[in-house]
Amino acid sequence: MEQLFSPWRSKYIASFKDASQAAKGKSIFADIPPEEDEARLVVYRGKTSFVIMNLYPYNAGHVMIVPYKQTPTLSDLDSETRLEIMNLIDLSIQALTEVLSPHGFNVGLNLGSVAGGSVDSHLHFHVVPRWHGDTNFMPVIADTKVISNDMQELYYKLRSAMQQLSKSGKTMTAPELMEALKEASKDLLMPSESDYPFEIIRWENAMPTMDEVLRQGGYAENTPVESVSLDYLFRNLAEEKDWHDETQRAQVPRFKALADLMKTHLKGLQVYRIGTVEIDVYAIGKIGNDVVGFKTKLIET
Repeated sequence: MEQLFSPWRSKYIASFKDASQAAKGKSIFADIPPEEDEARLVVYRGKTSFVIMNLYPYNAGHVMIVPYKQTPTLSDLDSETRLEIMNLIDLSIQALTEVLSPHGFNVGLNLGSVAGGSVDSHLHFHVVPRWHGDTNFMPVIADTKVISNDMQELYYKLRSAMQQLSKSGKTMTAPELMEALKEASKDLLMPSESDYPFEIIRWENAMPTMDEVLRQGGYAENTPVESVSLDYLFRNLAEEKDWHDETQRAQVPRFKALADLMKTHLKGLQVYRIGTVEIDVYAIGKIGNDVVGFKTKLIET
């Protein structure tokens, strides 16, 4: 039997030692704080379980569904947790299909180290996308693999897809949408001659009209106002351009996710550019009785 050398997986092999030590206490999956979701590649959080990307994937998009409760056996999980795990497997497959269009999937779990469980103290299910010819001379569990997708970019795309899929058919409240927009716009900047953050706003019992924007912002009635579409505002941000640098390309899925979130949950979505040179931008729409959206700024000289 021939062998192929895969040095990039040496960290994975070394992690078995850490996992063995963790078995005596908390596993690497236990108690991940929400503020570390992006750094730890947690894609989605449910009530009893969460979805996390595999840092050492067998294929691009390899994710794991993990219960919050640390246990090595299925019988320790209650029926609610077991049901949500299956629902999250389905959600993962839907999101991966939307983002990567694979030809099939491997889905399963390894109970115990003898069965291949690298973190055997904390059971978890694997969902691995497959393509024709992706492992034409090795099975999916082989140790040699070329991963062509950027992990961070794929993370944002999967997170966005899962958020949208999980909320489809569900009506969000204004506070829920505000929190979702805050998360989607976190650390994003609106680029112009200067870069400005996104401020999430809510006006109770209001309408997304030009007069309401002028009133809420305290502008004079004769202040110049231009109405544009959200697609126009994000025309160079939510779609890859040839001139984008690496950072800009990495942010494309995040801007697209922000735009999709607003289009999905806001009625009568409007974008207003207020003033000249130093332009205040309001992207707002109706949800329930309130107006929700974001405010940012552009500098155009």
